[in-house]
This record gives sequence, structure tokens and C-alpha cells, in this order.
Amino acid sequence: MRTIVFPYHRRRALIDKIADTFVNEGLQAGNSLAFLIGAQMVSDLLNNEAPQADVDEAITLFVSAWRTAAIPRLVEQQRKGGAA
Repeated sequence: MRTIVFPYHRRRALIDKIADTFVNEGLQAGNSLAFLIGAQMVSDLLNNEAPQADVDEAITLFVSAWRTAAIPRLVEQQRKGGAA
């Protein structure tokens, strides 16, 4: 039986956590967290026998989602004189 994995790019709490990590802890920490969550997403998909095209699409959507959340926060931080 194949389990449907809820799309990570739609998990607002995860996306917000990644964006907050970029702002509060820096680029290296944000990238590390995004990588770990993304690796778990890929693992979940592969364990549930998702086709490669679905995995590729999920990765693209996931990266787009956290970038969309993080970039405006980083820009705002820079405007306020903070360092990323």
C-alpha cells in the first residue's frame, strides 16, 4: 500500500521555520535546515515509491517555497541594518 506524502512545500510551519532560521541564525544554519528537511522529504517520497518526476517536482516546489518565504525577511533584515 502506498502512502501519500503531504507536500512539504505546503507545510507552512516548516517553511516559516526555515525562513526564521535564515534570519535569526544566518545563511549557513538556514541552508543546513533546508537541506535536512529536503532530504527527509525526498526520503519520504522514495520510501513511498513516488515516480522520479514527482520527486523532482516536489524538490522544485519545496525550494521555491522556502526561498519565497526567506528572501523578503532577509531583505527586511538588511534594511533594518541586520546581518544575514
